[in-house]
Amino acid sequence: MIKRFRLFLGTTRLWILFFLLAFTGLANLLLNVVRDESPWAADAQTFLVIIWVLGSLGVVVSALSPEERGRWIGVIAPAAGVVILAVLFAPNLVGLASGGAIGWVIAGLLIFRPRGPQEYKEAIRLFRRNQYAAAIEKMDELIKQQPKDINAYYLRAQIFRVWGKLDRARRDYQKMTTLYTADAPDRWVAYNGLAEVELQRHNLEAARHAALQAYEIAPKQWVTTYSLGMIEDRARNSEQAIRYFNESLAAKVPEAQYRFLIYFYLARAYARQAQWDAAKQAAGQMRKHAGGLNQWQIILQSDQAQTLREVMEDDIKTAEQLYNQEITVENLA
Repeated sequence: MIKRFRLFLGTTRLWILFFLLAFTGLANLLLNVVRDESPWAADAQTFLVIIWVLGSLGVVVSALSPEERGRWIGVIAPAAGVVILAVLFAPNLVGLASGGAIGWVIAGLLIFRPRGPQEYKEAIRLFRRNQYAAAIEKMDELIKQQPKDINAYYLRAQIFRVWGKLDRARRDYQKMTTLYTADAPDRWVAYNGLAEVELQRHNLEAARHAALQAYEIAPKQWVTTYSLGMIEDRARNSEQAIRYFNESLAAKVPEAQYRFLIYFYLARAYARQAQWDAAKQAAGQMRKHAGGLNQWQIILQSDQAQTLREVMEDDIKTAEQLYNQEITVENLA
């Protein structure tokens, strides 16, 4: 939970939150020293609490997307205003004002609920039925209504990729890079999407450039290092492939199918460098993740896996042969 909150805010906002807390906390402690002698000290402490609450809310809200930010400001601002007025001018009504503020926040979240999720559900339903054109049409409608909705561009890009419309998917990922704020912690998703599209297009230099941007933003995300590892594997840069795949494993890859492939790619990279013991060790680790091979076999049978088959099928077949000991690591060199 704490890690997710830290990633959500980003480094800059975390430092702002820390200094805000430190400043208001220290000032409150100093005011406690003179509170008995200075009647204004209590009012000053109340004012500092208000600064801390509003400042903290401002920091958190600033991390939201523009659409979500406007929604939360519209909900929170009236509630915060009522409580502040009560604190300043009617302290005996603070309890009543707080209750009313909470009630308004709950009601406001229901009243101003975004329309997006329903369109997402409809687009996903059409996508699963292989009705790609209709799914894209739904996403076009949503983007027309919410032109700065990053998630809408992401979903549309994913549909375009499965449909084989790689140029249009690339444009959506590029659009995402312009919508994210400079310190948005999820900005790497757009660059990683670009890298995957360029890899599908067999444009290794462009794929590497985008993947390195994703890696610079989120070096501890296993997905960014996995993408770089795949690119370097395709480019036969075995030393770099080994580096990035080991970084992915260190970041704790959650899905068995990706762990299976990572160990296969490591075995191939070590074999290409004639490091036979390391290659055999990686192949042994790969065999411990047989469930991952089963998952790939199921995934590749899907009607929606045509684009994925074009990129991954040969590697998975070779990995399966290695798993079944139909070939040895020497055949990977």
